[in-house]
Amino acid sequence: MSVISGLGTLGVSLALVLVLWFGTGKNAGSGKMPALGWGATFFLALLAGSGLAVSGDPLKFRGAVQDLLSFLNKIGSSLQAGGVTMAGLAVLILVIVLYKKMTTRILAVLGILLFFAAGSAGGTMGTLSGALTSIVNEFA
Repeated sequence: MSVISGLGTLGVSLALVLVLWFGTGKNAGSGKMPALGWGATFFLALLAGSGLAVSGDPLKFRGAVQDLLSFLNKIGSSLQAGGVTMAGLAVLILVIVLYKKMTTRILAVLGILLFFAAGSAGGTMGTLSGALTSIVNEFA
C-alpha cells in the first residue's frame, strides 16, 4: 500500500499507461507479463484516462483534444449544424472504439483518450475521476 501512496494520482496513471503499453502490441506476452485481453485493456484505459484528467493533463492530451474539438466545431459551423462539446467528443470516440476492428494497443490509446475527454467533461465520468482520486488519496 505504501507504493501506491508514494506514487500519487499521476504516478498511478502513468504506471497504468506503461502496463497498457507493454501489455498490448506485437510483443505482448513474450515476457513475464501476459498479454492483456480486451476487457482488462478497456478497464485499465478507463482508470488511466480518468487519472490523467484528474492529475492535470501531464501528457498534454488536452491540447490535442481541444484541437480536435475546434476542427469539429469549424465543420459544424460551416454546415450550420452547431458545435461539439467535450462530452460529444467522448461519445464520438466511444463509437469508434465500439464499431472499429482494432488491436488492443489501439483500444488502449483510444480508451485513454476517451476517458480523458469524458473525465474532463464532468458528469458521470468526472465523478469517476473524482472517485479515482479519492481511492488513491485513501491509500496515502
